[in-house]
Amino acid sequence: MEAIENLKDIKEIVEINSSFFGLYLIIFIFLAVLLIFLYKMIFKKHKKSRDLTQKDLALKNLKNINYLDAKSSAYKFCMNFVYFLDENNSEKFKILDKKLQIYKYKKEVPNLDEDLKNQMIEMIREIKC
Repeated sequence: MEAIENLKDIKEIVEINSSFFGLYLIIFIFLAVLLIFLYKMIFKKHKKSRDLTQKDLALKNLKNINYLDAKSSAYKFCMNFVYFLDENNSEKFKILDKKLQIYKYKKEVPNLDEDLKNQMIEMIREIKC
């Protein structure tokens, strides 16, 4: 017991500088905020690309119709406009669909008539999402 009491410390007790703790805390908070920001940014991009409905895709296809190719424009219009039919435009669509039949089912078709093209454009403009 006497040997333990005679032991002396080699070095004095040294205080730990607490400013490092604050620095580590600030770095940790900054990294946490950065990770949350990046996660939300990536999640929103992923969600936007995933959330396109059939109606959204149909509207996008309607707005990107190439009227120079009569056959494909007639097909695209008739296939995609179905998503936007209501009591106001269903009669117009039936009439226009009958007029577009000649462009759909023939091997070689003439250029799209300007009147039909204008009717298609007007109906696309009238779409309410």
